[in-house]
Amino acid sequence: MTAENVFQRTKTYLQNMIKAGKLGRKEWEGCNNLENFDTTTWIERPTKLIKTVRWIPPDTGCNIVRGFIRKVTAASALDAELQALSLGLEMVTGRGRKVWIESDSKEVISLIQLNKPGPAHLRHQTTFIRNKLKEVVAKYSHCYNVGNKAAEYAAKLGSPENGQQEFDRDTAPAMIKALVRMDQLNMPNFQFLRH
Repeated sequence: MTAENVFQRTKTYLQNMIKAGKLGRKEWEGCNNLENFDTTTWIERPTKLIKTVRWIPPDTGCNIVRGFIRKVTAASALDAELQALSLGLEMVTGRGRKVWIESDSKEVISLIQLNKPGPAHLRHQTTFIRNKLKEVVAKYSHCYNVGNKAAEYAAKLGSPENGQQEFDRDTAPAMIKALVRMDQLNMPNFQFLRH
């Protein structure tokens, strides 16, 4: 193998690394030999932005009133959100007239609040929710899932059994109590975004 072959193979390898986004401006800093490479394909890696997200707790002083953990089988994220809302409304039936519905899905809030029909395969679910909402005075809000860490944790956890695990402030899982305590102390949550 000649020196020219080694140079050509190295150049090809480096060019492929540039095209793949593995070598960018930062890696070539201080190098004066860039005229041998096609740098028009440089892919700059996106930088991450950190956004502070604070959860605004309900009027209860941020105490756990009731909660539940349950695995759901859903055809889509919207289906899962509507199922969770239905289960929550079932749980509060007979426990008072004021309900605060908060979701990380703007679509769910819009669907319910604006009385939109929604997808055909979920209309039975939205009809059930609307009928339940006739029994209460509801307030609606959207919060990114990273804003309400306790709800995000419960949603990911699912029930250890096949049934539903309900809890109040005394029987809540320790991690949920800890996350709610962080909210009581007004600790921020962070959302990492690609820029």
